[in-house]
Amino acid sequence: MNYYIAVIYFPEEVSQLFKNIKGEHGRYMKCVEIPHLTLVNPFEPKVDITLINQKLKQVAERTKSFNLKLGGIKYFKDANGENNGAYISIANKQPVIDLHYAFYQSIDGLITDQYQGRFNLDKFNPHLTFGDILAG
Repeated sequence: MNYYIAVIYFPEEVSQLFKNIKGEHGRYMKCVEIPHLTLVNPFEPKVDITLINQKLKQVAERTKSFNLKLGGIKYFKDANGENNGAYISIANKQPVIDLHYAFYQSIDGLITDQYQGRFNLDKFNPHLTFGDILAG
């Protein structure tokens, strides 16, 4: 099985901000990720990935640029209530939510969602992930 994910990576000048944050919080993490904004959670294509890429590209080309207003640092919790990931919340979520919906509508029926919808559409939480698996 090959799973894919659609994310936004940031230009170097923005990445420097994340590097500073990771420097402060990275010592608590076992795995420090490249900061990213997930727009389509892991999925398995039902068709050739080239078609999915074309559909996502069409949506991206139609989307007007927008600015993100960042909120504070927050943590994901696992089923036991333990921290298992670090992220920066987004204060102005709607543009990201709109893009997420547009991406999903464009590939509806063409993918199998690895998480079976648990984190998509009305359950989507726009955020900038920068670390996983927090150490105790």
